Amino acid sequence: IIKHPELATIENKLSKNLVRIIFTENLISSAFPYFKSSEYQDIEIVSIDEWEHVEGLEAVVRCNHSSGSAIAFFPTDYVFNKEVYKKKQKLSVNLTGFIYLLESFDMEEFNKEDANEFKFSNSFCGYLPLNIDNPDTIQFIGVIDKIEEIREVIIPGFLIKIKITSDLSLDMFLSIRNLNMDLELGELVSGVAWIQGTLEK
Repeated sequence: IIKHPELATIENKLSKNLVRIIFTENLISSAFPYFKSSEYQDIEIVSIDEWEHVEGLEAVVRCNHSSGSAIAFFPTDYVFNKEVYKKKQKLSVNLTGFIYLLESFDMEEFNKEDANEFKFSNSFCGYLPLNIDNPDTIQFIGVIDKIEEIREVIIPGFLIKIKITSDLSLDMFLSIRNLNMDLELGELVSGVAWIQGTLEK
């Protein structure tokens, strides 16, 4: 446990998975899981929406990725680095995600549906915010580029790299509890994920 006037970070020594707990006046204000990958990506911040219910210690950052895509993320280190996020428009950020839902996606079957005005190529990848209020949670169609099973943790699962646009791939964690399909490299999938970011090395 790393002590701080308003923060404790509890680390699971068996993996890259962490739990961050924010205290305000000796009461837990927030707690969330997070993890870091080895890749950092260049972004340009567009706006920062601080959360009032935790006295501005958490936020959602909306940004433009160097690939040209617009994306939003929850900065897990905002309590430490909020001034850096506010002062520096261009940053190198470690972007990752937690997958809530993952399913195999059949683009050919999707294109056969009469209700679909537009048709997509079989290699299409893309994403949209789940809704306006939660832009850091996305719905995506993407391709699995890497699969790594993680067992020696409290909640075992898989670290999966998913290409969500032609130029943007993210490492995401999928709990085994949320696994309802066989994972295969190169498979087209759809899902919902919470996107996180950190400046921490």
